[in-house]
Amino acid sequence: MSCQYVEVAWYDGHTGCICGLQVGLVTVAEALRILELEFIESYVGVNGKLVAGDYLLNEGDRIALYPPLLVDPKEKRRRLLERRSNNK
Repeated sequence: MSCQYVEVAWYDGHTGCICGLQVGLVTVAEALRILELEFIESYVGVNGKLVAGDYLLNEGDRIALYPPLLVDPKEKRRRLLERRSNNK
């Protein structure tokens, strides 16, 4: 089994973290399990694109765990425009 280098990046609530891993042929979910990180399918990407847990990693891939959105961006924009129009 050949080894490949991948990186995992996430935010732990206080700081950003990046961890390099030497792994064999593994999926995203398996790589996250190695680091004891929770896999939430809609919030994990590889090289900037959302992926499923069964995505097979390649040499040099960067896995990113995206934090959940606290506010819908469309709703935030709508509220901002409402405030601006009320202040005129």
